[in-house]
Amino acid sequence: MGYIEGWEVAALSAATAIAGLGQDGWEFVRTSRSRAIFRSVEAGLFAKLTTPEGVVRMATEAVFARWAERAGVPAVALASEVPDQPVIGPFGAATFWPLHRVLTMEEVDMAWMGAALGSLHSRLDPPPVPAWAPRAGIDERFAQMGASGQIPPSLLATLESKAARILAQAESLTQGLAPVVLHGDAFPDNVVAASYGLLLVDFEQAQIGPAAYDLAPTLVLARRFGFPEDAAAELIRAYGPVDPAALETMVELTELVITSGAIGLYACRHELFRQELAVRANSLGDGGVAGWTSHHRLLQQLPASEP
Repeated sequence: MGYIEGWEVAALSAATAIAGLGQDGWEFVRTSRSRAIFRSVEAGLFAKLTTPEGVVRMATEAVFARWAERAGVPAVALASEVPDQPVIGPFGAATFWPLHRVLTMEEVDMAWMGAALGSLHSRLDPPPVPAWAPRAGIDERFAQMGASGQIPPSLLATLESKAARILAQAESLTQGLAPVVLHGDAFPDNVVAASYGLLLVDFEQAQIGPAAYDLAPTLVLARRFGFPEDAAAELIRAYGPVDPAALETMVELTELVITSGAIGLYACRHELFRQELAVRANSLGDGGVAGWTSHHRLLQQLPASEP
């Protein structure tokens, strides 16, 4: 089954019962930071679950999906089999989605993705999603890391010092930029293939903020994780003009977000992640010289039973 934290199967059982769906035939896909995904070929559905701490974000995702469907944005719609979403219970929350084909990042048409993000950013009728506020989330994660007692103080101090610089620069640069509707987590693996075309998926972090924030993830992949540089360049070409200084700042901010997020929180429990956290803390701001290991790959290296 792979790495699993222990709460996922019980949450799926509770969510499918509330939604009136069958509980057999669901296959575990993955888990990450108190969120999990299952799929059922028989039902033709994906199930996305979260613990109670993620209920607000999952509600945001449902709001964005309904808005996108009305607005004609190329995004996956909530499954019609479950009209009242998100499904909320003591376990947390769940949403259900049509079982479209999952793509590898290399399969994604980057010109399509750039154009899709450009179309999203041009909308003048924004959904009621939160305003872009990266500082709050990063500060919360640093507090969790500090409270765990597992992160060396010198390592945490290095991260906090670099975060202060990156956040100040991002907030200063974006003060004069017009905010747009953001996907908020626009990595190429958040594109799926339906029978009628490509669609954006995974809108938990949808927000209103600077356009360059949605373009930065693909550039981070190219700099840190070996994603083809020409594919990242194709995304930018298809999107259109973007301020280079804003884009570079958003790349650094995205590196900080993904480091303080999955890597930082798993580092509170696993030595393997603490090692990766140190690599990233020391290389933040180096322009992409150092390569990084993704949290999905690190999770695959953990024993399936490790808590």
